Amino acid sequence: MGISYENPIVTPFVSTCYDWNQSYGWFFTAGLTREFQLTDTLRLMPEVSTSYGSSRYNNYYFETERGTVTGGTALLFLHYQVTDNICIGSTVGFSTIIDRGLRNDSPARRENTKSLDTLWYGLSLGFDF
Repeated sequence: MGISYENPIVTPFVSTCYDWNQSYGWFFTAGLTREFQLTDTLRLMPEVSTSYGSSRYNNYYFETERGTVTGGTALLFLHYQVTDNICIGSTVGFSTIIDRGLRNDSPARRENTKSLDTLWYGLSLGFDF
């Protein structure tokens, strides 16, 4: 569930979700986004956000029993409207764990199994009926 306040300068947003399947904890995200209409059919949308995990959420995912700011994300979306009903898009993003305690004490760091900083990308195809 989330809310945002759209305006011509930048759109702030806040969202929350409850993990009822594994951690039974809350996760909150807050950030800023902006849409730039480059042409009639091409839009560019940068976004930055930070997240907060409740103590239950962080205990499950990071093995710490404190609620804290967990991560930060920077995204760049590019959407092209092919027709009135079809659009394609591309996304590139960077995610990191902000809290030093979570970075140093995380299971991934201890086991050296994966990076705590992630650069990722995606492609999308949308249909409007």
